[in-house]
Amino acid sequence: MNSVILDTNVFIIGIDDKLIIDKEILIPRPVVDELKHIYDSNRKRIAEIGFDRLDKIIKNYNSRIVGESLNNISGQFIDKYIVDLAKSLEAKLYTYDKAMYLLARSIGVDVEKLDYDVNLDYIYRLFDNKTMSLHIKKDVYRKVGTPGNWVLEKLDVNINIDKLLLDIDMYAREHGLEYDIKDKDMRVIQIGDMRIVISYFPLSEQNEVTIVKATSKLDISQYSIQGLLDRINNANGIVIAGAPGSGKTTFAAALANYYANMKKIVKTVEQPRDMRVDKSITQYSKNLINIERLKDLLLLVRPDYVIFDEIRSEEDFKFYSDMRLAGIGMVGIVHANSAIDAIHRFIGRVELGLLPHVIDTVLFIDKGDIDKILELRLTMKMPTGMKETDLTRPVVEIRDYNKGILLYEIYKFGDEIVLMPVMNDILQKILSKYETRIINGKKYILVNKKEYKRIKRYMAMLQDANIDIMIK
Repeated sequence: MNSVILDTNVFIIGIDDKLIIDKEILIPRPVVDELKHIYDSNRKRIAEIGFDRLDKIIKNYNSRIVGESLNNISGQFIDKYIVDLAKSLEAKLYTYDKAMYLLARSIGVDVEKLDYDVNLDYIYRLFDNKTMSLHIKKDVYRKVGTPGNWVLEKLDVNINIDKLLLDIDMYAREHGLEYDIKDKDMRVIQIGDMRIVISYFPLSEQNEVTIVKATSKLDISQYSIQGLLDRINNANGIVIAGAPGSGKTTFAAALANYYANMKKIVKTVEQPRDMRVDKSITQYSKNLINIERLKDLLLLVRPDYVIFDEIRSEEDFKFYSDMRLAGIGMVGIVHANSAIDAIHRFIGRVELGLLPHVIDTVLFIDKGDIDKILELRLTMKMPTGMKETDLTRPVVEIRDYNKGILLYEIYKFGDEIVLMPVMNDILQKILSKYETRIINGKKYILVNKKEYKRIKRYMAMLQDANIDIMIK
């Protein structure tokens, strides 16, 4: 009697009875173990389908368990074991897996690749050019609009989430894609321009799939704030800050492409790799390599700029700081509700005197555009409000780049690091009332002759802020 071996996915997807009738069915022990592992990894429904088919085959067909349990339950190790088992037992192998099929054929195993329609077209069809993300549980919702201006719509569609999870798995294997994160409770993978995040029960109250797709790829010239190009051409330690969904990553991708077009060597470090950048830019996954090894790699390939998406953990802040102090231009993305909050997250993690060398520029993104540019400088002075000359110390000044206003000072007071707001209310009112312009690197406010008579009394204060007056 001819013998056949079935791969794990055959039990999950199914097989035509005509292919196994009157055959001896050999079930590798690692297949049973892998179904148990899938069940324990909170993909219970998929595992239950596999166990049901396994039970029916054992009851209704001439079958037996062969092989041994394995300590290593990684997919590639199991695949190789099953292929070697099929060869040693001279059995025909049935699989849906393209990689396993190619491996088996290369060593002379009698193998047949079963057909399975592996595509995600039914997901792609739910996106239009305004859809930012899909949220799939029992019901399906999509977020439509632009950063800061969107609505949530409930879609009148039914998606079997168990089939979707299987389709994602099969699509990844068919196309040689790796999960950026592959844990018991969650998975993250990038498929084309879709970032797919899967959370399993009990992490979420039920299995959920969130699919985020970039709605646009912008050029740096499409961002509106005055002085942007002047600043980014001279900055080496940039932090892009903003609330979740504000458009930080879209801007970072535009900035990466801008640097690449300027003939700079640009790399990205992402988790996952979902930035829409030019093909000349290499995208590294932070989750697939030890961060110290990644640091060594980047120092060897000598990029001009590294785009780091995004800075969260202590090791992320250390990575950003070490790379910047090694002389590499860094652009980091940070979740923050304001520009000053982003700077505050570096205080205590970076020595005060080194802070402006690590971060020299903060770009705050709001509703998809740049809301504010802050510049950091180190100087020796008395902090604002102090009178005694012996209180002079190193002070980090934080200024509004376009208006030249001193907004905050950071300095040591005793053993404490103080971040003090210092902007003059009168100066704020003047700058909000009058048009400003940068000419040859000098900042001016534009006033008519009548307004000049009223405002010239504030000349000293304006000069302290490095601002001059121009009569229009």
